[in-house]
Amino acid sequence: MIHAVGPIYDDYESEKSEIELTGCYTTSLELAVANGCRSVAFSALSTGVYGYPSRAAAPAALSAVRKFLTGKDGEKVDKVVIVTFEKKDVDAYNEALP
Repeated sequence: MIHAVGPIYDDYESEKSEIELTGCYTTSLELAVANGCRSVAFSALSTGVYGYPSRAAAPAALSAVRKFLTGKDGEKVDKVVIVTFEKKDVDAYNEALP
């Protein structure tokens, strides 16, 4: 198991928060590949007590996952699942996904 903790959202430095959040997803995917994992499941990182707005977190997370999957190590991962527990996260991911 690989554990990821997302950043605390900063209203005043939202761009920095996005960089930190996408880094969490990317690092986790890199660790998964390094450990021979072919599938990965993520919760909606930072959208709970860390205050990251779901509607901002979902596109950032999906962007990081897409970028990784289309990169040099992307073919080493068969499946990425985003698990959502709250309606606000479900709605945000439904909006961000094609």
